[in-house]
Amino acid sequence: MTAVLGADGLLRLWRVRKGLRVSLAGSIPVPDPRTDLAGVLPDGQHAVIITNQGLQWWDIADPAHPARIGSSPMATANKGSGTGGGSLFAETAQLDNLCDCSKLDIFSLSGVSRLLGRLPQHRPRSGR
Repeated sequence: MTAVLGADGLLRLWRVRKGLRVSLAGSIPVPDPRTDLAGVLPDGQHAVIITNQGLQWWDIADPAHPARIGSSPMATANKGSGTGGGSLFAETAQLDNLCDCSKLDIFSLSGVSRLLGRLPQHRPRSGR
């Protein structure tokens, strides 16, 4: 499963089969496609939409009927970056523009998505 975010605000879910046969399997509405980030996680069973308010978790095991399974508040999440592997997803977010600080949240995708841990804010060292 792969996904493409369209300017029309839909994250289209595409099933890719052998021989590069591709078919549209479903779609998920994205609140603001100009600023929000979205994609399928490596497990192929979940998608995430990253907004300015946080993360929206979706179960796409049946891509024709995607189901929102939760959300995780995280201000400015769409100004950070995320990555997933197995049943984990990690997301960084900028804390503010003044200190150039960021945080890292780690989420479990087993069952209902939940926050596993948060690394303290980090201020990059100035060059030496």
